[in-house]
Amino acid sequence: MTTPTTATSEPNDAAATATAVIAIPAAVILFGTDEGGKPHASTFTRAEVELSERAAGLMGLRVLHITNDEHRAVAAQLPAGRIFAQSGRGFVPFVKKALYERLTTLAGPGEAPPRPIQNMASSPPSNDATSPAGDFARPASWDAVKVGSLVLASTGPQEGWFESVVVYTKADSLFELRWRDWPEEAHFVRHRDALALLSPLGPEA
Repeated sequence: MTTPTTATSEPNDAAATATAVIAIPAAVILFGTDEGGKPHASTFTRAEVELSERAAGLMGLRVLHITNDEHRAVAAQLPAGRIFAQSGRGFVPFVKKALYERLTTLAGPGEAPPRPIQNMASSPPSNDATSPAGDFARPASWDAVKVGSLVLASTGPQEGWFESVVVYTKADSLFELRWRDWPEEAHFVRHRDALALLSPLGPEA
């Protein structure tokens, strides 16, 4: 009797192909500091180069094209950014100061960005305008959190915290939210333990 032969290599080959497709190399880095001096940086693919350069101009960021191994080594440690189609701006997360300093050394002095990131975030174009930050309630406790409350959410480990607006409260301490400064982004869900409260007295407190 002839035993059927099983092609065990095909799944592995398919997985390797899928991984190769997903792992798109970064082609450019956007970086800069916000009005509080906190560093931001993220990578964008070759298909996003033109859009990311435009976003850099809108947000007051510097651009570093990845051309050598040193650039690639830094890029591998940075989060991937996002470009929002409606506003043309980008999502550029916080990064560690040491990594940012290495990035600025590689990029050289260059020109100072025209304005800090936070100024752009608080003055979005009219096509994605939302209520001013002051219109959102800052709850003093979790019991006071409701639709319209302003809280902090993170995009992932070591990527910083950003103002988010509660759009729906769910059971089991789950909340549906949207980013305050990027309203065109899809809504997301976080558990209360993955959120943080702001000072109810506001930033001047």
